[in-house]
Amino acid sequence: GIGDIQTMFGMAEKQFLQWEQERRGKARGEDGAGKESLLAKLGADFLALLDAVTIARSREHIRRYYPQVEKAIGGFPKRAKPRNLHPPTDSHGKLSYDDLHGRIGKLRLAVYTPSEYLKDKSELEAERKRLGFDQSTREHYLTAMLRVNLLKRSAQRTCPRGVGRAAHRGRRARDRPARRPSR
Repeated sequence: GIGDIQTMFGMAEKQFLQWEQERRGKARGEDGAGKESLLAKLGADFLALLDAVTIARSREHIRRYYPQVEKAIGGFPKRAKPRNLHPPTDSHGKLSYDDLHGRIGKLRLAVYTPSEYLKDKSELEAERKRLGFDQSTREHYLTAMLRVNLLKRSAQRTCPRGVGRAAHRGRRARDRPARRPSR
């Protein structure tokens, strides 16, 4: 294992700077500043760490910088062109995702938004001033998540009849006069 990464990188930096000075000296006629000498100076632990965190190369990178590797592996497989498919939402091809989204968006989900039915909203306004959001905001985001979940489930099951029934029930509930709580 690696004891201390910070110490390892510090030592590697020193070794690299030393190797770089040797390489500059080699240009003036000195020997021993090749890649092999740098790898020997850095040590096996550092190279193992680099190997563990090195990002995989793309095909284009390998083709450009390592053509011998591509030849050795026999090239890359040919990529097939992507096909865009647009399957119908339901088995009859009558309901689109936009239509489904529109129907679900019309649902009120009143049971999840009780703060809409409060007569005195002063507590909500005070909470909004104090926190920047209030219970009605929480309920708004909750119903949005529920609509997305319903859209996903409906699309997954491709069941327009069930969504139609739910939308019909939502319209009936919306059009019904609000009940007043008994005292």
